[in-house]
Amino acid sequence: MNRLAISFTSSLIAAALLLTSPAGSQTPSGKDIVAPEAYASHDPVARGMSFQVAVVLKIRNGFHVNAREVTDDYLIPTDLRAEVPAGFKIGTISYPKGTLQTFAFS
Repeated sequence: MNRLAISFTSSLIAAALLLTSPAGSQTPSGKDIVAPEAYASHDPVARGMSFQVAVVLKIRNGFHVNAREVTDDYLIPTDLRAEVPAGFKIGTISYPKGTLQTFAFS
């Protein structure tokens, strides 16, 4: 995995940690719930070359993350943020379409 992919992965782990609220000592950490993986469209990437990065979240059974487009104001949308090295630009980020689900707690 190249440095940019590691940066994306680190950012996603940090985001996952923010999505979980500590409700007690038995609450699992974000690292235990969400495992992000990043894949570059070219490896290695030549200087000046454009490339894409796909970020895939593996979410532990029994947990969920919200889609980018949420259906209610109280829901927190998924938001990909990344710190990239100088000289890099982040283009348009596209998110997969969400799947509407209902839960016993909602």
